[in-house]
Amino acid sequence: MVKRNAEKKRLTFSANPSEAVKGVDVIFVAVGTPSRSDGGAHLGYVDDVAQMVAENITKECVLVLKSTVPVKVRDSMPSFAFMCHTVQLQY
Repeated sequence: MVKRNAEKKRLTFSANPSEAVKGVDVIFVAVGTPSRSDGGAHLGYVDDVAQMVAENITKECVLVLKSTVPVKVRDSMPSFAFMCHTVQLQY
């Protein structure tokens, strides 16, 4: 499925943030959430990706986050969407 959709240009991969999210409909993000010394989740990678997406998207899109983040972490995500013009997050 990945090969077929990549060949038809419906699925792309990039290490360049501004190009990776330019004009796309869906962004899939998979990042690690290592444990902090106090046992909580280190959300630095999640924050970094959210910031990058907020700074680089060019239109409204769906952000799919696959990570082992605590349940309430989504409550902090709308602040990033506010930075991306008028994009709204839906849960």
